[in-house]
Amino acid sequence: MRQVNLKNKGQVLLLALIMFSIVSVLSAVMASMWQAEIEVRNQEKNSLRAFYLAQAGAEEAKACLKSSSNCSSCTSGSGTLGGSNYSFSYGVSGCTGTSRTITSTGEVKDSVGNSLAKRRIQVLVQGIGGVPSQTSGSWDEQ
Repeated sequence: MRQVNLKNKGQVLLLALIMFSIVSVLSAVMASMWQAEIEVRNQEKNSLRAFYLAQAGAEEAKACLKSSSNCSSCTSGSGTLGGSNYSFSYGVSGCTGTSRTITSTGEVKDSVGNSLAKRRIQVLVQGIGGVPSQTSGSWDEQ
């Protein structure tokens, strides 16, 4: 029968402990990176939702301007989509002549009501009285 040298057995255990430590540190680093990636993706998703909500408000304002002969009935509006977590609002200014400026804001909130993302777009619509057409637009993130 062959005997194992205790000195070699201690070296093997030490090597195993070092390898286990390295794997543990790498696992912790990877978990941290994945968590950060998930947070970034969620913020991107909420920001995009807020932008689409702002667009929905602008489209609702355009539809109101197209169907109403009275600009004062389309000066503001709001709505919710998908429950209380998603909302948009709009305002129309410049109610003289054939152009209007629409400013619309979309907002995504968490379940407590804290704002997660907010986007505002501004659109210049010309040709009121006929077929409204968007001539320029801009957006910002809050």
